[in-house]
Amino acid sequence: MISFYSFTPIAHPDLVVEEYLRDWEPVGILGRTYVAKEGVNAQLAVPCEVVGWLESYVQQRPELQGQAVLNRDPVLVRKEEEGTNAPFESLHVRTRPYVLMDGMERKLEWTDAGEELSPKEWHEKLKEAAAGKGSNGKEVVILDCRNTYESDLGRFDGAVPLNTIKFSESWNVIESQLQGRQPDKTEVMIYCTGGIRCVKVGAYLKQNMGFKDVKRLRGGIVSYLRDLNETCGGDEREMEKASLFKGINYVFDGRVGQLVTRD
Repeated sequence: MISFYSFTPIAHPDLVVEEYLRDWEPVGILGRTYVAKEGVNAQLAVPCEVVGWLESYVQQRPELQGQAVLNRDPVLVRKEEEGTNAPFESLHVRTRPYVLMDGMERKLEWTDAGEELSPKEWHEKLKEAAAGKGSNGKEVVILDCRNTYESDLGRFDGAVPLNTIKFSESWNVIESQLQGRQPDKTEVMIYCTGGIRCVKVGAYLKQNMGFKDVKRLRGGIVSYLRDLNETCGGDEREMEKASLFKGINYVFDGRVGQLVTRD
């Protein structure tokens, strides 16, 4: 499983769609990808022998080069396992008005979206927040930027869910959650499944609400779990003990849920 997104302006999304289909179909890539003038958002099931090629491809594409945030999910699907299907059944690459519908009245600068933390940095920051230690004595707020059907299944310790039904409802809820908090005395930590929603939330927090100390988990929960899996040597029991994400990670493919802990 490989996913990536990039907020890089694209003049002709339809041409990019044609090129992706031309290049990906022959090598057996499945999944769905949206291309818009604001960027690209892709979730793919990739044959293992093609993974290296696709990663090089992403690095070389002009609309992705130097900008794309690429996730590798440690879950493997083996064809020889009876009854096991790939998480996607076909390849769909389409143009969209936006790669992530946000419902904002005015568009923001997506490059000004807060500080990205690596999974390890995020893990340590969560532990510090649990101990009441924010940066420079600031109050820490951890926002789960996903919808209620995702956060109900699992979330990071100490996180406040938005309980939205769709992403475009987030803005009024965020305003309400942070009402009364002083932007210069509050550290806001945000996360989502793969990182893309937090780019827009981070931009909103900084540019619309004036919060200066915004930190987001690079690559989202998927990246955190991959890093934790590697740190624990693939041992599920050790991973469950170490994880600060509790429950099930909702994923947008045929698996639907990714069990992390049994909480």
